[in-house]
Amino acid sequence: MPLNSKRTFIAVKIKTDNIFLHELEKIRKDLQMENIRWVKPDNLHITLRFLGDTSENLVNKISGVMEKHVTKTQPFSFVIRSLDVFRSLKYPRVMWMGLDNTDALVKLKNIVDKSLSGLLPEEDTDNFNPHLTIGRMKYINDRELLKELLAGYMDHKFMDVNVDQLFFFESILDREGASYKVISSCKLRGNY
Repeated sequence: MPLNSKRTFIAVKIKTDNIFLHELEKIRKDLQMENIRWVKPDNLHITLRFLGDTSENLVNKISGVMEKHVTKTQPFSFVIRSLDVFRSLKYPRVMWMGLDNTDALVKLKNIVDKSLSGLLPEEDTDNFNPHLTIGRMKYINDRELLKELLAGYMDHKFMDVNVDQLFFFESILDREGASYKVISSCKLRGNY
């Protein structure tokens, strides 16, 4: 990483409730014999834009642009529903939860991208697949168990998520995984 830069991203933070945490713990327990690095509940988020190495000068500009453009967005909600893996059942690498009612989330991503267009290279927004990563898989021994678990949560509603704030995070990597430090945040207030 270049000197005086931070590894950054823009995201919606997931505020979990006790029911969701209980269900997440059940999934972890069912897969406790597998080699999975689970995302800590306080790190759960939906990434809208990964920025990577970002200079200190650019960090301040991004915070200002977010405050100017994003606060005009109305608060909204979406649903966390279903459980799946990226890559394939044969070679799973990421366990994630799907989202429903994501039109406002996609619109927020587009606002973020548009507001950053003068500061950063354009990003291909056609491939945006909003999801909640809950674990990264090194290796799975019991694929049949994984297949049954995913089938059991195919159309399961986990939680409604209310979004009234957007976060600009620094990602700090260490042996335990990543921890996220809030650089700035802005409230979604709608037109004012």
